[in-house]
Amino acid sequence: MPVFEEYKVLNMISVCLDTTLTTTKCNKYTFRPFDYAPAQAVAFAPYLVNYLGKRWHVAYADYSWGQSTRDAYVQQIIKAGGEVVETTGIPLGTADMTSFLSKISGNFDGLFGIFFGKDGVTIGNQAFDLGLTKKYKWAGDGAIAESTNLPALGKKIEGFVGINRYIPVLEAPLDTPAHKKPGKAKGGSPARAAQEPSAAATKGGSVLDEPLSQQMGDAPFCDQCGHITVRNGACYKCLNCGNTLGCS
Repeated sequence: MPVFEEYKVLNMISVCLDTTLTTTKCNKYTFRPFDYAPAQAVAFAPYLVNYLGKRWHVAYADYSWGQSTRDAYVQQIIKAGGEVVETTGIPLGTADMTSFLSKISGNFDGLFGIFFGKDGVTIGNQAFDLGLTKKYKWAGDGAIAESTNLPALGKKIEGFVGINRYIPVLEAPLDTPAHKKPGKAKGGSPARAAQEPSAAATKGGSVLDEPLSQQMGDAPFCDQCGHITVRNGACYKCLNCGNTLGCS
């Protein structure tokens, strides 16, 4: 962040949800053109408390984004009249989370997960295998159930309720009318499993839409952080973490 101030360079944050970039570490050269963790927590916490359960255990990826997102949800769940009974931090990239997840027990209503990418797949599968998603309501950051994660999660992600800014790109066998229609979540409130771009989004657009679309082509999502990649020569490059994949 100090680099942008030193050289007076405009910094438009692409996908990072870390709260400090536009709060305690903000500067006049840095802008966030979309929502971030506290905004999602404000939107989602009342639903969690009013429709799913009052008492929550929060499991999170134990680094800056996971920690700041945890703090945002703890604050908003309490503000909405709920309670966070405990939190469990799991180091980023932990392949076997069972030693952490097996310690999660007690009298609470829901388990809230804050993970993405491979870690989202790991906790989704292992929490199911340990019976946690059957015993408790299962909710969290929508990055756990990105469309790219769904094939690896399969039926083990059934019942998960998440919040996300991305419109899912569903491929067979998940590309069905049933997956795309509005439905009812447990508790009776409206929910949408997936949605397609609005007419305004598909017809309006900016002058950048076509070039970016051409650059993305059939690019996959990043296998490290789960975010958008674009063509980079013979490879694909992640716009978030810089990881390259698919090189021939």
